[in-house]
Amino acid sequence: MAVLQAQREGLRNFSMLVSHVLVPPAIRLLLESPANRVQGFIAPGHVCAVMGYWEYAALSRQYRVPIVVGGFEPVDLIEAIGMLVAQLEEGRAEAENQYARAVTLEGNRIAQKVLLEVSRWSTAVARALAPSHKAVSVCVPSSPNTTPRESSVWRTAAIGEPAECIAAQVLQGLKKPVDWPRLRRPLHARKPAGSAHGFRRGCLRRVLSVPP
Repeated sequence: MAVLQAQREGLRNFSMLVSHVLVPPAIRLLLESPANRVQGFIAPGHVCAVMGYWEYAALSRQYRVPIVVGGFEPVDLIEAIGMLVAQLEEGRAEAENQYARAVTLEGNRIAQKVLLEVSRWSTAVARALAPSHKAVSVCVPSSPNTTPRESSVWRTAAIGEPAECIAAQVLQGLKKPVDWPRLRRPLHARKPAGSAHGFRRGCLRRVLSVPP
């Protein structure tokens, strides 16, 4: 909404660093990797609350993989995992919605309209999603106040991963976050660990908090 307001007021001293990625193309990229071992996905509830989950049905059918939209409370995650396991055991591959209290099939049409007003979709190298340099759809600013030079910077900006980063292997089910010793040590913004830096705040934090 801040972007929309700045656009309406014609502000020229307003900018944002955007790194939104469309989830369905990212899932497709993982599923097309020959090394992928992932058998099911919990789709992000906060994303689907805006975008809906209608696109996931085609992915489930094409790749024969179950996808369940899940919430963020412990009971949400447990139920979503249970729904995935049930599909696998029953030989089904469907897109289901566990997070029904916040997500609908079509999503939030008003929010989608605003998103289209202030952004557009381009492609960029897929950081952490695969070892190869493939592209996924990303969100970049789109405003009448954006100069061609600024637009070019947004389109061509790319950041590589540290050579030792294992994020791609983790996302393909080939390794676990704990397999990278560096993530057991404190991380600092001045020495980023690539996309896996987020593991410290998310799944790895929970893994390390469980006593052996």
